[in-house]
Amino acid sequence: PYYITKAMQKLKDFGFLTKKRNEQDERTVIIEVSKEQYEKIASLFNEIETLL
Repeated sequence: PYYITKAMQKLKDFGFLTKKRNEQDERTVIIEVSKEQYEKIASLFNEIETLL
C-alpha cells in the first residue's frame, strides 16, 4: 500500500535503512539495516523511552 511505501521512503531518507531492488526480480525491494543504522534506531528508541 501507498502509506507503507511512503513510510519506508522517509525511514530511508532519515538514514534508518537502505533499500535496493532484487537483481533476479526487479519487482522485489530488499530492505537492509546495517550495524550503524541499527545503533541509530536503538538510540532513537532510548531517547523516546526517556521522554515517557
